[in-house]
Amino acid sequence: MFNSKTKKLVTRQPKLFRSEKDQVVTIWPKVIAISIAVFAALVIIFYLIFLAPWFKIKNIEIIGSPTDGIRSELDSLKGHNIFLFSTSKIEKKIINENSNFSGVKIYRGIPDTIRVSFDDRQPKIVWQSQGKNYLVDENAIAYKEVSLDGNKLPVVVDAGNLAVSLPSLIATNNFLDSIQSTNEELSKLKIHIINYEVGETTFQFSAVIDNNVKIIFNTLRPISDQIEAFKKVYDQHKNDIKQYIDLRVEGRVYYK
Repeated sequence: MFNSKTKKLVTRQPKLFRSEKDQVVTIWPKVIAISIAVFAALVIIFYLIFLAPWFKIKNIEIIGSPTDGIRSELDSLKGHNIFLFSTSKIEKKIINENSNFSGVKIYRGIPDTIRVSFDDRQPKIVWQSQGKNYLVDENAIAYKEVSLDGNKLPVVVDAGNLAVSLPSLIATNNFLDSIQSTNEELSKLKIHIINYEVGETTFQFSAVIDNNVKIIFNTLRPISDQIEAFKKVYDQHKNDIKQYIDLRVEGRVYYK
């Protein structure tokens, strides 16, 4: 019991507050919306790139000298989508079917042009075997059968008469360089060259000149040194040489 001097103990009923229910937050509507937007964007991009007329091939630029058949085949690409064809497949097909080219490259020119570049082989000599004549390029590759009518290239006769398939490597670059150097130097000396002959090996060859005299060269030695030796002997003994002049041994010249 409290007296008057004692403070009364006052108790109050505590107020009860109900907490609001936690709100349920879901990300699915946003995910769905984003997915729809991305899908729509992809559809638009697909249409613009693959179906819209802006990327249909209208122009074909050609660098080189392809055949009419190749030109016609390339023209058939017009109207096709510029992204929907394989450049490597067409390049490979042209190379396999046309040995005249050492390389073919196709470039896409956005939005509607393709450029096709042909690397034409450059003939350096004519290789003769089994009664047939073949153009040989700067890499010593025989690539085309030809006629000798009007030919101004050095003619190399294969004494072994080996069969030639096109295209195929028929000699070494060193051999080709030796033939070209010899042809240039003998032409400067006003020596009439009928043809060249090669036997079982390309380490040596003969230049057949007037009266069927053969000048025998060694491709493992500098051609310039052999030409110099030839000049000295030929000037002095031209009338005595009936069959050959052999320049293959350094420091020696044999003739008959």
